[in-house]
Amino acid sequence: MSANWSAIWEQAKPPLWARGLSALYTAGWRAYESVYQLGIKRRKILPIPVIGVGSLLVGGASKTPTTIAIAQLLKSRGMRPVVLCSGYGGKRWQEATPLLPNKEYSPAEIGEEPLEILNALTDTPVVVGKRRVLTAQTALEHFQPDALVLDDGFQHLPLARSVDLILLPARLPIGNGYCLPAGPLREPLSGLRRASAILFIDQSFQASSPAEMPSLRSKLPQFLAKACLDQLKDGFTQQAIPIEQAKTRPLIALSGIARPERFVESLKVLGITPVETAAFPDHHAYDARDLQPYLGRTILSTEKDAIKLRPLLEGKAQLWTLSYRVELPEAFNLWLLDNLL
Repeated sequence: MSANWSAIWEQAKPPLWARGLSALYTAGWRAYESVYQLGIKRRKILPIPVIGVGSLLVGGASKTPTTIAIAQLLKSRGMRPVVLCSGYGGKRWQEATPLLPNKEYSPAEIGEEPLEILNALTDTPVVVGKRRVLTAQTALEHFQPDALVLDDGFQHLPLARSVDLILLPARLPIGNGYCLPAGPLREPLSGLRRASAILFIDQSFQASSPAEMPSLRSKLPQFLAKACLDQLKDGFTQQAIPIEQAKTRPLIALSGIARPERFVESLKVLGITPVETAAFPDHHAYDARDLQPYLGRTILSTEKDAIKLRPLLEGKAQLWTLSYRVELPEAFNLWLLDNLL
């Protein structure tokens, strides 16, 4: 049986079968969480601050660009952060692999998100692996950092955090309020009690932020950050491309991300109307057959996708990329730094 999950997650009252499975999923999550709440298992506490960047939602919460922005903030304050990333989609995610800046790595080995982080943070190491305690210990041994930034790890309980951030989109921050598979929540809203703050992300890509920040019924500090379109570039030469040129070029908008519709929406904000769109599953492993229909044409994609597309398209098609960044509000920056002291 196949299902259109996005359509189901938009329903205030999903189908009965989905709600039944959601109840089972929720019960399983609560059992896992209780193992740590009751002290049956203890969380590993490290001698340096650990900042968790996660979400209650499946995909599309801007976790990786926010991780990059936080690491840049720490660097600007003279700190030596290391980013911990699961490396999902790569062959080494079962291990703990330290990655050095300015070295070449294969996305098939380590996944595309660690490479996206390395490309953005040219002087900050990354350690890849799904076992976050092991990756944290590897970071301490190899790099002697004074802070760790944990990308997409809110549901990973074995590693204790000094600050645990929940990222939610400003629009429909909790979807329909149901856990998987009836809704987009990875865990019940009660998980907020483990968080330190909520960071809403305005993903409208408009010039001005919403007049009012969304609010959840929570005593946690709540902030609003903004996702901003950054740069249109040639995916091979990294040279900037004028937006006006993209408006007149017949482009294929191709992506394999959690919320491909947001990528298309961001193009519309810039006045770019692709002649065709191609959406693949998140972390899709592209092959020659996927791209055959687009050879000889101009493909516009995300930085995350471009990491895997470059070796397949070089000399066969034009590849353009659109990147975006997250701008953190100064109030959040001050709060975060104060809570790390």
